[in-house]
Amino acid sequence: DDIEIKALKAQIRSLQRKIDPKKVKRDLVDNLENQVEMYQAEVMSLKSVTRNLEDQVERMSVMEQETTDEIYELNKRNASLDKQLGDAKEQIFDLEAQLQKLKKEKSTDCDSALIPLL
Repeated sequence: DDIEIKALKAQIRSLQRKIDPKKVKRDLVDNLENQVEMYQAEVMSLKSVTRNLEDQVERMSVMEQETTDEIYELNKRNASLDKQLGDAKEQIFDLEAQLQKLKKEKSTDCDSALIPLL
C-alpha cells in the first residue's frame, strides 16, 4: 500500500510540474468570457421579450380604452332607444284611448239613431 501511495504521489508531482499555470489561467479566462457572452445573449433575449410584452400591454390598453368608449356609446344608444320605446308605448296608450272613445261615440250615435225608429 505504501508503494502504491508513493507511486500516486509521484504521479501527482509529475502532473503538477506538467500543469502550465498560464494555460490554466487562459482556460479559466476563456471559460468566463464564454459565460459572459451567454449571459449577455440571455439578457438581450430577455430585453426583447420585455419589449414585446410592453408592446402587448400598450395594445391591450388601447383596446381596453376603445372597448370602454364603445360601451359608453352603446349605453347612450340604449338609453335613447329606451326613451323612444317609452314614447312609443305612451303613443300606443293614447291611440288606444282615442280608439275606445271613438268606439263609444260610434255606439252612442248608432243608439241615438235607432231610438227614433223604435
